[in-house]
Amino acid sequence: MWVEFPELGERIAKAAGVPFYGGGPLTSQTIIREDGNRPIVASLRAHGTGKNLTMFSRMLFVNLPADGAAFEQVIGRMHRQGQMADEVEVELYQHTPELIRSVRKAREFARFIEQTEGTPQKLCFAAYDWAAI
Repeated sequence: MWVEFPELGERIAKAAGVPFYGGGPLTSQTIIREDGNRPIVASLRAHGTGKNLTMFSRMLFVNLPADGAAFEQVIGRMHRQGQMADEVEVELYQHTPELIRSVRKAREFARFIEQTEGTPQKLCFAAYDWAAI
């Protein structure tokens, strides 16, 4: 589970009885030793870039990243070379018009990046289940 706000992440982790990985060098060393056999809660800011988290293949965003590039980076923590699962599942809360618009805006930004830089973006080639919205 990815969260933007550490206080929220700590509360969710405590209620669920799972670890919360916020910022700091110790948590950076610890999160990469996870084996993927249990849920965790992770800070978007602290762990959304630069980490290989291919031991996991499912993610839930409680807070959505601010833009398509940030979204791409976070999804890339699991959807990358070395991933053993056939698919990486990304779940997003879409229960308000604002959240729906934010995902669509992130996809538009990802399309812009793809068109201007020529770099394929995960948000553009992902399969979406829009039935829930």
